[in-house]
Amino acid sequence: MFCYAVSGNLPFFCFSLAHTKAEKLTTKGQKHKTKNSSIHLDENGIIHLKIEDGTCVELDENKLIIENCYKLAKKGEAFLFVESGKYSSISKEAREFATTPYVYDLFYAQAIVIENVAQRIIVNFLKAFYNKKGGLEKMRVFTDRKLAYQWLLHKKTQLKESK
Repeated sequence: MFCYAVSGNLPFFCFSLAHTKAEKLTTKGQKHKTKNSSIHLDENGIIHLKIEDGTCVELDENKLIIENCYKLAKKGEAFLFVESGKYSSISKEAREFATTPYVYDLFYAQAIVIENVAQRIIVNFLKAFYNKKGGLEKMRVFTDRKLAYQWLLHKKTQLKESK
């Protein structure tokens, strides 16, 4: 489960994809809905992950998301656009899984759109891990969807030019 509790006035957030089966995702535009999220590949080859409001991503759900991302993109060339729902979060186990080479090696860049300070704390933990490896900025946090998407398009251009 992907959850995070914050004391004080900040809310508890979580999102969960547990107990759902992975469907084959191979075509652009095809959307896969899980219990608390949806994932699809857009016309620019960017994977979109939308987490529903007030949910927590657990380990099983996070594994399902990554499994689907592997079906949609080549290892090391995946671009992920994440829209965190209001008061959504991720469990400690799911965060730890997100730092494994299996996950880290899949993504060239991830843009995470957050809704609040508690989400920023969680994403900054992951960002610190991702961006220290190899000296590349592989993850960035945004509050603006348009800027996040533009950054991913820029990173996609960088990858093409480096080949």
